[in-house]
Amino acid sequence: MVRLPDNIVGRHIETWSIQDVSIWLSSFGMDHYSKDFSLHGVDGSKLCEITEEDLENKYRVKKIAHRKKIRRKLRYLQATLHTKASYTRKSDLTTTKSELRHSESGMKLYVNGIDYSFGAICTFCQDSSSIAAFHCISCKDFLCEICDENVHKHIKRSHHKRARLSKFNPDQNGQTVTNFFRYLSCRKTLRLKARESFERFYNPNTKCHYYRNLQTNTIQWNKPICLGSEELAPFLTQETATIRLQGIFRCWIARNLIVKKINEQYFKIYDRFTGRYCYHYHGTNTASHTGHENRRKSKLVTQDTKWEKPTNLRCHDIPLLFTKDVATLRIQLFCRLVLAKKKAKLLARLRIQRIFDPITGSFLYQNLSNGVLSTKMPYILGSELWDPNNIRNWTVDQVKLYFRRFGFKKYGYIESVERYAIDGILLLAFEFVDYKSIGISKSIHIKKIMIDISRHKCSNEQCKHSDATLMKRDRLRRHHKMIAGTLVIQRLLRQRKAILIVKNIRKAMAMKKAREVNTKIRLKNLAWWPEVCKYRIDALADKKNFGKRIPFESVNGYGTYIGDQWQPIEHVKTSDDYKI
Repeated sequence: MVRLPDNIVGRHIETWSIQDVSIWLSSFGMDHYSKDFSLHGVDGSKLCEITEEDLENKYRVKKIAHRKKIRRKLRYLQATLHTKASYTRKSDLTTTKSELRHSESGMKLYVNGIDYSFGAICTFCQDSSSIAAFHCISCKDFLCEICDENVHKHIKRSHHKRARLSKFNPDQNGQTVTNFFRYLSCRKTLRLKARESFERFYNPNTKCHYYRNLQTNTIQWNKPICLGSEELAPFLTQETATIRLQGIFRCWIARNLIVKKINEQYFKIYDRFTGRYCYHYHGTNTASHTGHENRRKSKLVTQDTKWEKPTNLRCHDIPLLFTKDVATLRIQLFCRLVLAKKKAKLLARLRIQRIFDPITGSFLYQNLSNGVLSTKMPYILGSELWDPNNIRNWTVDQVKLYFRRFGFKKYGYIESVERYAIDGILLLAFEFVDYKSIGISKSIHIKKIMIDISRHKCSNEQCKHSDATLMKRDRLRRHHKMIAGTLVIQRLLRQRKAILIVKNIRKAMAMKKAREVNTKIRLKNLAWWPEVCKYRIDALADKKNFGKRIPFESVNGYGTYIGDQWQPIEHVKTSDDYKI
């Protein structure tokens, strides 16, 4: 590789000769193409207009990497050397103004937090003619386009994030930013002058706005181009915004009212002959009558029945009138849906084979048509089992559904199934006695269940029950025996308690009867008391004066008063009680 001499670098590309182009090709190792370029008379002016197709067909550059390298070097010349030469022509000094300005200010360029100089060479190939175009954060290298493609094509480095370096030098970037802010400032000034020079008016006939130029007194329908997407009055006032919001709200209310009126005056009917929906206008009710025959129709509606829905409904629609045809159609659609679903499930079970995977302990589903394996069951089956007739795969809920189909819900058998957690495996292990242990008392129900289970495929297979299933069945039997024994003990306790209660009742009745007999005898023996006693009979009724604090025999029996309450006292009568 040969370095470009200073007399070539300082001149414009279009002033290059054929020999200068050959020297430029030799500077980056492409001197073997210089003969083809010289034969076709490629000088500086033709070099600027060269394309990739010309390189491949005309100049016989067959390798893609070589074509890319020549095009990249050419772009670099147009971006850097041309700018450098133009600065040199403006000032006849050895250094350009930009280099002096950068050297004085010490300006640095940064990419990913690393400073670099404009036009840095590739740190990977370290070729002086290879200008860095990318910076890799992971590799921390400045790479040209060819090195970047070679380095990051490997799968280990394909995820590296690279930043593309700017093609423009700091002066060009600064000039671009300066031009942008000047453009914004000029556009703002131009729009202010346009708002001062124009006025906007509304034409009610055309329902459009027109603009009048105050300086030339001319009218135009199009707004000034400098305004862009803005208007002469870009910001709404509070009054204008309030009026618009009120108008939108009123339109919304009016629209809902129109939809409500249409729903009252129209019927949506299904026509079974054409399979379409028609809209029938039946009018509105009068103010005094509400019958169907006293409905008032508008004269503006010329056609009572039509196939198109009313225009004012737009996205809304009238509720369908539920007639016999609609009910029949829904029943038919539902039946067709059920049959189609049933057929689709049957086809899924025929076209897909279930395979047990001993490694994962789960089932795989293989499509027999294309051989695709899947770990998920076909979506069309939903929550159904792969083989509904295999009772061994039934859960507790499916056993409950099985009992419900027999009509055993009213007997309370379903609650027993849920209480004892009976699944399909345990149901197959049941015998006649086990059904009674879960509360199925009627023998005809047990025989009905056992006959139906014997019809399934799984019951015909001679399969042995696992030890866990048998232990669960035995535990259920022991539980039933414990419950039965508990019931016997409770029954005996209730009998004994009932006998004791009867004995106590009889004893209380006997005591009550004896008390009544004793009361009668006492009253009979006290009949002589008023005749013999010198005291008056009224004194016996005086509770406060007669026999107070001293036990005595009264109408209430033998006792005394404690305060104002009568307190009876047990007393055995002797001969002294009758002495006076």
